[in-house]
Amino acid sequence: AAGIHKALGLRRDAATPQEDIFDMVIIDEAAQGIEASCWIPILLGRRVVLAGDHKQLPPTIKSPEAAAGCVGETLFDRVADLYGDRVVRLLSIQYRMHQLISDWASHAMYEGRLVADASVFARKLADLDHISSAPAAEGGLDGEEDEDPADLATLVMIDTAYCGLEEATEGDDDETPGVASGPKGGGDLVGSKYNHGEALIVQKHLKDLFARGLRQEEVAVITPYNAQVKLLRTLLLEDFPKLEIRSVDGFQGREKEAVVLSLVRSNSNG
Repeated sequence: AAGIHKALGLRRDAATPQEDIFDMVIIDEAAQGIEASCWIPILLGRRVVLAGDHKQLPPTIKSPEAAAGCVGETLFDRVADLYGDRVVRLLSIQYRMHQLISDWASHAMYEGRLVADASVFARKLADLDHISSAPAAEGGLDGEEDEDPADLATLVMIDTAYCGLEEATEGDDDETPGVASGPKGGGDLVGSKYNHGEALIVQKHLKDLFARGLRQEEVAVITPYNAQVKLLRTLLLEDFPKLEIRSVDGFQGREKEAVVLSLVRSNSNG
C-alpha cells in the first residue's frame, strides 16, 4: 500500500482531495493486468468496473516464480471467485461468429450462456456476394449434395493424426525454409515448435478459399507458435502478400471473415 500511495504522490496520513477523485474508474482488459497495476487507478475512484474475460488470455508474466505466487492471480480472478454472480455480469451475446463456432466455447467455459446475435447466428462464407459456391474443382474438398462445399463450411477440422505430419522444434531442421537453424539435439531444445506438413495443408486450404473468391485481406492465419508464424509467412506471403499471419496473442481482439488455425502439435506422446 505504501508503494502504491508513493506512486500516486499521496500521503498515507492525508485524505485524497475530492477534486482528485473520479466517480467511476473503468479498467479495460482487467483480466490481463496484474492486481498491483489495477490498484493504482482504483484508489482514485469511488466505484470501479473491471471489464475483461478471465476465461481467455492471462497476464504475461515472464518470471515463473512470480507467476507461481500471488502475481499469477489477477484481481479480476479474485473478485469473480469471491463474489461470483453477485458482482459479475456476463455479456451473453457475441456479434462475431456463427453459432456453430461459438457453441464449444459457450458450453466449455460459459455454462452455455453465450449466444450469437441474429446478425451472425447463421452467416456463412457462401452468403458473401463475391463468393462462388459452385462444386469444388477436381482435387479440392468436396461437399455433400445440396450443402455448401466443404471448403466453405462454417467449421472445418482436419485431423492429421497418423499421417506422418509430426511437429519439430526450431533448430532441429536446417532444411526447413523460414525456420531458424541451430544445434541439433531434439529433447534438450526449448525452441518454438513448427509443423511443415501442417503448413502445407494450410496452404492448400487457403488456395481453395481464394479460388472461391475470398479476398486475402478477409482471411487470417493464426498459430500458437512463433516458429510456425515464421514458416507460414515464408511459405505464403510471396503468393498472398495481403494475408495476415500472426500468433494467437498477436491476433487477439481482431476478426476476419475466415480464420485458419494451425495448432502445430502432433507427436507420439499425445
